[in-house]
Amino acid sequence: MKLSVKLAGAAFLSVACGTAPRAEPERPVASPRTTPEPTAAAPASTSTQGAAPAAANVAPATPEPHVKFPPADLTPPEPRSAQPDDGKWQPLGDATRGDRAAGEPRLLYYTRIHPHAVSKFKTVTVVAIDLQRASLGIVAGVDEPESKTVTKEERSGLVPASEQERLLAVFNGSWQARHGHYGMMKDGAEYLPPREDACTLGIARDGSVQLASWPKLSAAAPRLQAWRQAPSCILEEGKLHPELERNDDRRWGGKDPKRQTRRRSAIALGGDGKVLFYGFGDETTVKELALGLRSAGATSAAQLDINYYWVRFLLFGQVGADPLRVTSTLIPKMEHRKRGYVHLAEPRDFFYVLRKPSDAAHDGSDAARPAVNP
Repeated sequence: MKLSVKLAGAAFLSVACGTAPRAEPERPVASPRTTPEPTAAAPASTSTQGAAPAAANVAPATPEPHVKFPPADLTPPEPRSAQPDDGKWQPLGDATRGDRAAGEPRLLYYTRIHPHAVSKFKTVTVVAIDLQRASLGIVAGVDEPESKTVTKEERSGLVPASEQERLLAVFNGSWQARHGHYGMMKDGAEYLPPREDACTLGIARDGSVQLASWPKLSAAAPRLQAWRQAPSCILEEGKLHPELERNDDRRWGGKDPKRQTRRRSAIALGGDGKVLFYGFGDETTVKELALGLRSAGATSAAQLDINYYWVRFLLFGQVGADPLRVTSTLIPKMEHRKRGYVHLAEPRDFFYVLRKPSDAAHDGSDAARPAVNP
């Protein structure tokens, strides 16, 4: 079996959710840019985030012990709704489709969890990413986040050309600016100032990743190469947000009685900071998404974008002489353009996953491990 847009055992429905923007056609860009993200000095800002110091002033990271990857299989949180493969980590990527993620060593694994006590329709699909051999990047979209300090002309909306040879996957970013004005900074350029109540994903100059509420992360801001914010952390230090404990999810888009289906996404970290998680919730509440991620090993988590059109996790690769493109999706019917992110500029911000240069680079076509289909 192989990972493709025909993944067995799942029937995922179209969805739009909460206060998130309505789905709208994603437009091709007439003249896609091919330059990397801006590296200019930070524009003037009244926030606490200034231009980051030169890398030479940052002490090199101390080597840390290797953490076993993938994580150990987990016990499904709800025995009554659990399915046979729930909690079992399986490699993500199909060599026959050209997915680079199918190259050895495998750096992306997935599992599926049913977080509701009885419902078999509510699912959380979790992707685990080995940050010991993979690195995380972020790109601002041409349109989002809206900013008065960084113009559209300064944005590429593309994975930097210099890094596309190592590109494994792309997944969606955070909310539109009009839905909360959650902050973003990259390479010293502040698109939007930080919100004190926001959950913040930070990427340090040594490539390490942190995820915490802004007051806890702000002290490390001078050492960060980039950060992006989302609504308040749904998980922090292994605990649910107090409002979620009370089943109050209005802060994260809440419920919309007019919508029958919804999709949610989240980014999360394990306690050691060496495993990054992407969570895809189908029909789930915010609380169920958080509980699913916690059962997979996450201790901190932020809900990213919601809405059928904007939630996506895409694998990249090539077949033969074909150009680099999207070769697989995490689940069926994830909206995308085949050459988006690498050739056609994207309107919204996004995260991307690279195989580190020090790791043996394979394109997936000669992967030794057989492909597995969710």
